[in-house]
Amino acid sequence: MSAATPAQVVIATTKGVVVAAVEAVVADRGTGDRGATDRGKPDSGTPDSDALDSGKPLSSTLEGDSGPAHATALRVTAHGLRERRVTAVIAREGVILAGTTEGVYRSDDAGATWRPSSTGIEPGLRHIRALAFHPEVSDLEMAGSEPAAILRSQDGAATWSARPEVAQLRADHGWWLPYSPRDGCVRAFAARGTSMWAAVEVGGLLRSLDHGQSWRLIAGGDGAPATAEGRSLHADVHAVFAPSDRPGLLWAPTGGGLHRSEDDGETWRRVHPRYTRAAWVDPANPEHLLLSHAAGSNGRDGALEETFDGGATWKASSGSRETTWGARLAERFALLPTAESGSLSLLAVRSDGALMAGRRGPEGDWSWARVLREAGYVTDVFRAE
Repeated sequence: MSAATPAQVVIATTKGVVVAAVEAVVADRGTGDRGATDRGKPDSGTPDSDALDSGKPLSSTLEGDSGPAHATALRVTAHGLRERRVTAVIAREGVILAGTTEGVYRSDDAGATWRPSSTGIEPGLRHIRALAFHPEVSDLEMAGSEPAAILRSQDGAATWSARPEVAQLRADHGWWLPYSPRDGCVRAFAARGTSMWAAVEVGGLLRSLDHGQSWRLIAGGDGAPATAEGRSLHADVHAVFAPSDRPGLLWAPTGGGLHRSEDDGETWRRVHPRYTRAAWVDPANPEHLLLSHAAGSNGRDGALEETFDGGATWKASSGSRETTWGARLAERFALLPTAESGSLSLLAVRSDGALMAGRRGPEGDWSWARVLREAGYVTDVFRAE
């Protein structure tokens, strides 16, 4: 019997794409505290190419602040697009797509070689901020850009077309960004059936009823950057999640807190008040979430909390705030496989470019460690399917 193929993760960095096999996610009684070395030390963003090219497992261990230690070993199998600033990655059926500040690139050989894949994307829309595929429709991909635009491909990213109504909405509502002169950006997508949603910073949430061919603002938000109350969704939307087995349920992390809808976005209820950019929604239980939040966009007093009841109650899950999160937020999460019953393992991209591995043990306590420091400044992570 042949050995099982290890899970792979695709990692976007400011100096290319790193593809890595997950060698191990296990409990470890080691005493090395890699987390403590992160205190106040910004990265240069320059990857250690020699270490990445060695083919050896690059591991990190942490003696947990509130639980058992864990070890996550990642073996780099490819490092490409080294001259590009990569901003988003997705992978499916052996194909990797990478969004950069210069358009989309495609690899058909697990990241060994790359070719441009931006036909149809205007030069002014080639700063890609988000990529997604429809989980039920082969070769249907979406890209979001800065300034805010939605690009659709139905031929496996060979060609793209911009949706004109999104440009009109951008102009009509004055979408904007606090850190860029450009008119907003599309940060994330979600899909369920024929419906798709797109998170716009700062502009609200868009919905399509026809697999992304046409888009409109949801009824539960008007695109104006105001605090969400009642039916209105805060316009600074950073992500959106549409659990496949719960029709109607949406989660939206925003600059005004975490919001929940049970009618596909027509009405909303805020279930956490703090600024947030990222959440992880358990695919086995959409009422179980891990939320990264802070006092504001600068990440001050950043922390993680976990809920098992859809946001009715929350439990701190940060481990040591000083050594792990501090004035930082999570930007993305990816689920890792684990062989230990009752445990949970995630990767998180931190707002300072660090890639963090987290393990929730059978008793519910989390420990976190930095991994793949050699990759430099990380911008996105995706578990290959």
